[in-house]
Amino acid sequence: MYKENLPKNCPPINAEPVDMVLYRIFVGDSVSESEFQPYSSMIGRERYKESCDGNGISFFKTYYQAVEKNKQVANRNGSPIGYYIAAIRVTPDLGVAKIANTGHVNLWLFKDFDEKTLTIEYIKKIK
Repeated sequence: MYKENLPKNCPPINAEPVDMVLYRIFVGDSVSESEFQPYSSMIGRERYKESCDGNGISFFKTYYQAVEKNKQVANRNGSPIGYYIAAIRVTPDLGVAKIANTGHVNLWLFKDFDEKTLTIEYIKKIK
């Protein structure tokens, strides 16, 4: 059902389909499979494989929240998550999401997710 091999009780029971534009931090300026990898699958991050949140894809409710998170990570780690923000229409057929009070959205993708079918409103370089 899901793209990733999720740990037990994941996604959480309060995760639900959404239909809204969300913002994702991209490394590059175009849509590619590599822009939709969960934290748990990144080299050196194997310890997150048993983390439900680590198996989801991070988005933000607003452009500003995505930019601010990118700045926080850059200040803490010396390099940002990425250099672009993509505004993406997330629809119920993509997966289920949990929206935090902070504006962070964790999306667990369904197995048939294909980034080439996404509706991208824009990809903007972060200034």
